[in-house]
Amino acid sequence: MQDDEMLKKGNTMQSRQTLIALPVLLLAGALLTGCNSDAPSTSEAQQVAEGIFASCDNLKVKDFERVNGIPQNDGSYLVQVKYTVRLTPPESISSYMRDTYPKTLAELQAKDTLFKELRTQYFERLHALEATEPMATENDLLAKYPDLAQLFAKLNEANSGPQLNSFVNDTMSMIERNMVDACPKVNPSTTIRMVGVPKPLEKFAGDVDIPFNDTYAMIKTDNGWMARQ
Repeated sequence: MQDDEMLKKGNTMQSRQTLIALPVLLLAGALLTGCNSDAPSTSEAQQVAEGIFASCDNLKVKDFERVNGIPQNDGSYLVQVKYTVRLTPPESISSYMRDTYPKTLAELQAKDTLFKELRTQYFERLHALEATEPMATENDLLAKYPDLAQLFAKLNEANSGPQLNSFVNDTMSMIERNMVDACPKVNPSTTIRMVGVPKPLEKFAGDVDIPFNDTYAMIKTDNGWMARQ
């Protein structure tokens, strides 16, 4: 009998411990996930992200994920999210990047390589002549040695006209301008930030997926959780 009573008491205590521990575990789980029933949902946070780009048909949010939610003392939430924006370039960009840009880039890359080779040849020859005629100036040596003058002329020719770095930078600026024009209601700094991500620029011949990591301040309204203005 005593054994039975002790067994019953043990089971009762274990049940009470389980009942006490269960809410604690649930609370801990909620804190770890940063989510609870009175916090912005994934869909509500996604609406914020989509709202940023909704005015532009060239930008679409995909692969949205709510990473965490951090409650604030004023009842608002900081919601950490990550997602991808698919940028579909306007035809003015994609056709240029598909047809014109690769050809011009290849030509300027070859020109840049030639310039570097000629520069090396020129200065090697110049320094060799300076070693034999230390009192002569560069102009003196150019006037005296036709081969040096010829290298100098070729070097200047290779360094004239469009240059590789300027061309790439100008193309980047063109893409930025066209995307800002295509998405006038999207914050220009956001658009320009997206354009600066994909490398190489040839990717703008088609759709480009750009990763985003953001934190939204959200407040609860009569219409649910919304971004704080």
